[in-house]
Amino acid sequence: MIGIKPTAKCTKTLLYRYPGTYDYRLFDVKSGKYLGKINMDKREKELYIKWLKICDGEQRKGYGTFLLDFAKKMSEQMGFNGRLELLASILPGSLNTPPHIFYRKYGFTSNNRKMLSKIDRCIKNNKQLTSEDPQIHMYYEPKKSKSNIITLFGNFIKRVS
Repeated sequence: MIGIKPTAKCTKTLLYRYPGTYDYRLFDVKSGKYLGKINMDKREKELYIKWLKICDGEQRKGYGTFLLDFAKKMSEQMGFNGRLELLASILPGSLNTPPHIFYRKYGFTSNNRKMLSKIDRCIKNNKQLTSEDPQIHMYYEPKKSKSNIITLFGNFIKRVS
């Protein structure tokens, strides 16, 4: 099992992995209630999230963030430096909770600048996307700390001098 610290909201959960897969199910330990799942695929340069679903009535309780943190940790341990990729889309029955905004707030971005601008406006104005909004490929690229960049830049200057 990957070593990940549970968030305060997820301390009483169990993450179950189906053998031989990257398919994980999240359960409440006390009640045994199924809370959601994440299904991932190992790619060449990143961990691809095929499916992340939190059960109705369980959104906004930290479970989605917990699963993304878990995926990021897995990506790090696989040598992908925390890189993630996914396809955000509005599924039938999920109009009230489209994932685009959630992923964007988490730190995902995309090469589709027009759609990102629309998502950012929705976040700023506290609005939802509509069912006409398309699917969008999004990716998570961990930010490098300033100190690492300064160190790299400093080392480069020393080599050039």
